[in-house]
Amino acid sequence: MFLINFQPWGNILMWLIVVIIAVIIEISTYQIVSVWFAVSGLITMILASFNCPIEIQIIVFVILTAVLFVLSRPLVKKIQNKKSDNSTIESMIGEEVFVTKAIKVGEVGEIKARYDYYSAIAPLETKDIPVNTVCIIKEIRGNKVIIEVK
Repeated sequence: MFLINFQPWGNILMWLIVVIIAVIIEISTYQIVSVWFAVSGLITMILASFNCPIEIQIIVFVILTAVLFVLSRPLVKKIQNKKSDNSTIESMIGEEVFVTKAIKVGEVGEIKARYDYYSAIAPLETKDIPVNTVCIIKEIRGNKVIIEVK
């Protein structure tokens, strides 16, 4: 069952690339998406440094990712449920906010609510909204705030 004949440093580099890609994906999203791949890749990279066969590395990576996912799911759900209290943007529905990056029709802009910045969109029937316009948060859709000009 021979897959790839990398030198030991090649396997280490391959797992380092997996870790870097997983971390970039994790940083660029608002949800926990790829942390399990990053941790598994890091551990598998250490395994590769001991010149373990690539087949074993891949099996360890897949099993470890699955185990980490299953074991961390309750913790992630607990954290997500904790976020649904009054400390999140959802508690700000109805509040006034300022546009910090112009919102063009059908495009994403940015608002400042309290001390944080959020991606925002306006309903399609709304005209472009310039910077410093006072708006009201109407709803949350995914990771976007839906606003309306006051």
